[in-house]
Amino acid sequence: DVSLGLETLIGEYVESGTNHGKKSFKRKRQPTDTEDGDVFIYFWDQRDGPDFGGWWFGKEAGGQKVWARCPKAEALPPQSGWLMPWDGDVQPALVLKRKQAAAAPPKARVPKQPASAPPKAPDTQKPAGKVVGDIEILDDDDEIEAPAQAAPKA
Repeated sequence: DVSLGLETLIGEYVESGTNHGKKSFKRKRQPTDTEDGDVFIYFWDQRDGPDFGGWWFGKEAGGQKVWARCPKAEALPPQSGWLMPWDGDVQPALVLKRKQAAAAPPKARVPKQPASAPPKAPDTQKPAGKVVGDIEILDDDDEIEAPAQAAPKA
């Protein structure tokens, strides 16, 4: 069940060293985590063949327990194109977003509609009950942006 895998990946990710020459990220502990609830996003080069190269979600860098893989070799984890399971189909519900360092801590979350938003029509492209998860990653090298200022009223 892909939705169970997505729930495992939801959380806050912060930079946690490097693997195979690219930054790695670790999910911050969640209140619902079991003692072994660690999740990492890391890069693996093609030393073990093209089927193993790319970005991974796993329990540890290079470990046997993995949830998803993206075969792209980008400098940072790709926004989309994640295979889930790692050798399965692209999971369009798994989308990564980067947060700026000045923003609130990064979170992977199921987006919620604002209370004032009208209800959305069902999406016929996705099966009912599918979990949508955005993974947000804090990159320590991101530049801190000044908060937007409101324009003065005339």
